Amino acid sequence: MSSSVKVSIGMPVFNGAAFIESAIESLRAQSFTNFELIISDNCSSDQTREICTKYQSADARICYFRQSENIGAAGNFEFVLERACGEFFMWAAHDDLWDQSHLAAALAVLENDGLDFAFPSFWLESTQFGIRKRVDPQMFDFLDHRDRRVRVLRFLALHHMSHKCNLVYSLFRADLIRAALRVQSIDDDAVLSAVVLGLSRGRALDQSSFHKRYQFFWPGLFNFRRFFSFYFRDRRPFTTYKSQAVLKLCALFPEYSVDIEKIFSKYGEWRYGRKYKICDSIF
Repeated sequence: MSSSVKVSIGMPVFNGAAFIESAIESLRAQSFTNFELIISDNCSSDQTREICTKYQSADARICYFRQSENIGAAGNFEFVLERACGEFFMWAAHDDLWDQSHLAAALAVLENDGLDFAFPSFWLESTQFGIRKRVDPQMFDFLDHRDRRVRVLRFLALHHMSHKCNLVYSLFRADLIRAALRVQSIDDDAVLSAVVLGLSRGRALDQSSFHKRYQFFWPGLFNFRRFFSFYFRDRRPFTTYKSQAVLKLCALFPEYSVDIEKIFSKYGEWRYGRKYKICDSIF
């Protein structure tokens, strides 16, 4: 791909034949056309290869790689970024869809307002049952706040069922996301998102959106936590993750360690309101 390409889109995939064709078509239909689409097939065993090679032959902007062995999800995400040539970069999940104006709207914000990433509003969709829900973009109105503390802690204070970790599907300045990955791998997208917010300012977009597709139901549509906790008293896996996350975040943001511990102490209560805020007392 020519070095003049402006936007690089990285699509890691494993056994994505059921959805990847519509995802590729959604990107090919973008009103902004100066992009490359880098697809990394993590040694799929379904028809992913055939679909991707067909599109690579039809569109010079598409570059398809097939891994000789499975390199893991995080490795596959990092692979597509390593191959990117553009000034701007976006990860694209193989089962999502994007509005036709998505890239154009996100680029306008980055180029005109001097921000480092643009986070589109998004829909949660069930392909099997035809239901969907738009996530309120006002939930993320702190992304362009000039105070680093506000950006980081307000993000952490959103309940994880707000689907806040979709922030990793923003359009980034490529240098920013590379710098963030040197600090934290995408294997923990919540911590990576916090690192991004510690390094930079962005914006949540109203006029640009993507569709996060799930075959059945998206996480958080039904609250089974109370049911399972009644029958399964052992909560150690969740407690272990929470402890690891707190230690990691406190090491990355030592100046906010007291507030981080306060936020995570609320996670076990599983009570959240309309905007999924679990801890407002620190602001």
